[in-house]
Amino acid sequence: MRKNIHDDRCYHCGQTLTPEAREHLDKIGGLLARTPEQEEADRKAEAKRIEDLADERYQAKLKENEKTPEQEEAEKKEIKQTIEAAESSGYKSGVRSVQEQLDVKIKEEADMKKQINELKASVAALSNTKGVSGELIGNLQDQKLFDILVGLYPDDEFKDFGIGEPGADILHTIFHNGKSCGSITWESKRMEPHKSFKETEWISKLMKDKLENKSSIAVIVANKYPHKKDKLSGVELDYPQSCLIEDFGYWYCSTIPHNIQMLSFALRQQIIAQASNLIYKDQLSVSEEVMNFVCGEESRAISDKVTLHNSKTDVHRQKVLKLQQEAIKNAVDTIGTLNKYDAECQDVLDLQSRFINSLFKITNQTDNLIESSPHKEPLVIDNPTKKSRSVK
Repeated sequence: MRKNIHDDRCYHCGQTLTPEAREHLDKIGGLLARTPEQEEADRKAEAKRIEDLADERYQAKLKENEKTPEQEEAEKKEIKQTIEAAESSGYKSGVRSVQEQLDVKIKEEADMKKQINELKASVAALSNTKGVSGELIGNLQDQKLFDILVGLYPDDEFKDFGIGEPGADILHTIFHNGKSCGSITWESKRMEPHKSFKETEWISKLMKDKLENKSSIAVIVANKYPHKKDKLSGVELDYPQSCLIEDFGYWYCSTIPHNIQMLSFALRQQIIAQASNLIYKDQLSVSEEVMNFVCGEESRAISDKVTLHNSKTDVHRQKVLKLQQEAIKNAVDTIGTLNKYDAECQDVLDLQSRFINSLFKITNQTDNLIESSPHKEPLVIDNPTKKSRSVK
């Protein structure tokens, strides 16, 4: 039998490994270390094996998901049908409508930022101090509103009420074909971030100014509206959208110039149309004067003011009814307590008489016995707030 000759050499020292050394290395798993070249070759081989395996799996996945020409054609047809259905249902027009609303919203926000910057610039020009009062900024807002209206309608007349002067901020008289058609009362309010809208106070003043100006329409321009619903009308408010309080004949309008322009134009046209229903003559009969008054601005202003007061009277009437109910309940409770008091007092007198009469009897003084006093009938009061029982 041929013997295997172990002529392996150690790469450290170059000496030939003996059979014993070779046997020891076989037991511990081979040579103690590999050359750097061998390790680099093994690393590259392993990396290529992994890359080949990944590519093989990827190609298998592509083949698995590969569609036939018939499947691709059916998918294109389905996509086309989906697009046609969306177009027929108005989807595209709906998208355009949403985009238009978004463009309007962006313009309003840009107008608001522009207005804020203009106000800041005006404040900086008028004041050398670091702090600026809210009153000054409010006056600048009034002036801004006045400038917008005058710029839009140069043929109309405007009265700008000064600081401290009674009345609304602006009285806008509309002219059409050289004739006065009516007026709009404008009130401007600017609130600091920590201040809220005083609708009860401010709206009452607005309606009073509207009546004094004989305006058929009043507008309150503000940088924010009352929270949630307007207390006087119960109408849901959504700033900065303009909102009509129809019962009382006034509008909410934001300070955004675009909103002021749109609302003022619509209201101006409304007043011109309303004036066209009046009778224009140099000499009017009594019936014609009555007709003009009934259809005119003063009559409308009076009617709106009456409606406002009626809404307040309803609130006060409910409060009076509540107080009356409380007063009746207190009266009933008082009578009931008084009857209990009288009953207790009567029991005390009866017991005291019994005690004294017992002593008289023991001492043979029967002539001095105390007669029992008659019991008082309890007081009775009808309670009109008490629900009557139904009789079956």
